[in-house]
Amino acid sequence: AYKIQIEKAIKRKDFVSVNHRVTEFLASYFDLLFALNEKTHPGEKRLITLCRQNCTILPKNFEKNLKELFAHMFEIQVMHSIYEIIEEVKQIL
Repeated sequence: AYKIQIEKAIKRKDFVSVNHRVTEFLASYFDLLFALNEKTHPGEKRLITLCRQNCTILPKNFEKNLKELFAHMFEIQVMHSIYEIIEEVKQIL
C-alpha cells in the first residue's frame, strides 16, 4: 500500500505526504529487517549503520537503494527505489 500512496502523493506534488509515507515505509522496512535477523529494534537513530553492523540478512543493494531513495525522494524516480527495495525484501523472505 505504501508504494501506491507514495506514488499518488508525488503525482499531486504533496511533499509533506511524500515525506510522511516514505517515513512510514522505511519504519516498516527496518522493522522487517530487524525481525528477520532476530534482533531487537534499536530505535530510530543510525539504522543503516546498525543494520550493516548487526544484521547478516540484508537485501543485496541495501545501502545503494536507500541512498537512491533519499536522493530522489520528491521525484517520481523514487518509485524505482521503492520497487527495488520491495523486490529485494521479497528475495530474502
